[in-house]
Amino acid sequence: MSWDNRIIWSEGTFLQPQHFQQHDRHLEAQIEQRTRALGPHSWGFLELAVDESLLELGKLAVRSARGVLPDGTPFDCPARDPLPPPLDVPATLRDALVILSLPVRRPGVDEADLGGAGADTLARYVAGELEVKDSNASFDRTALIQIGRLRLQLLKEADVTAAYTGLGVARVVERRADNRVVLDTNGYVPPMLDVGGAPSLASLLRDVHGLLHQRGDALATRMSQPGPGGVGEIAEFLWLEVMNRFEPLFAHLAATVPLHPERLYAACLMLAGELSTFTRDTRRPIAYPVYRHDDLAGSFGPVIADIRRSLSMVLERNAIAIELQE
Repeated sequence: MSWDNRIIWSEGTFLQPQHFQQHDRHLEAQIEQRTRALGPHSWGFLELAVDESLLELGKLAVRSARGVLPDGTPFDCPARDPLPPPLDVPATLRDALVILSLPVRRPGVDEADLGGAGADTLARYVAGELEVKDSNASFDRTALIQIGRLRLQLLKEADVTAAYTGLGVARVVERRADNRVVLDTNGYVPPMLDVGGAPSLASLLRDVHGLLHQRGDALATRMSQPGPGGVGEIAEFLWLEVMNRFEPLFAHLAATVPLHPERLYAACLMLAGELSTFTRDTRRPIAYPVYRHDDLAGSFGPVIADIRRSLSMVLERNAIAIELQE
């Protein structure tokens, strides 16, 4: 028996809070299982902004965060859920992830903090009150109802146990003697659901599209000029064919909102593999990393480096050795 099985509604049922709680759990489980089957890596940030001013004071805080946690819980701070309290970064913290965390739902554990719970409570929600209007009443009738808002926290990775689900926010390099917190903005990219939400990924997409456009124009100009013909021109024609195939694709990806990073990664893999035909002695691609949603920098880094290497070779003319005979 599962604690998210469907409720059997029948005449004469004596309604209790547990009935509605079970109904909520069933609906949420159905939605999560249905949507998770539609595609992989359906968790991450849609939007994330770190409070830069508090870094100067030795604290890490977020100004806004929106997305989906790995357990399928959507969040939207501060529009719907309260922002997590800032994390005081210890002076001893080095090369460590900070996780946006939420207690997982478990049988036998209170889901809501109704007031008075300690800081170590594993309640998922903080209770509050909201006055709402009856949507179907012709007159202005309101009621004060109790609502729950997510109790998100910023925790050091070492403090995140199996009782929590969460997303990496940033990697702390160190806290300097002047208390400023230094973040690894190049080596770590939080798991994202939209490339546009991560400046480094958005810049990467623009750069690749720009390189394809630049190299394509250069090849087209070169081929419009009279030349000796032969193998060299055929090779340049095939190069141009690759540029013309992938430039519109990357232009489309750049205009797509939201754009999942895995979709961009797949396009980069195809481009890198096709370019290997022209730029590697073996005519075969190297082994690229498997896509890891929680390590976007490590996934994209080698592939983009290989694309840049290959595209830098487009404009190099190869000399053809001609055997001279007397």
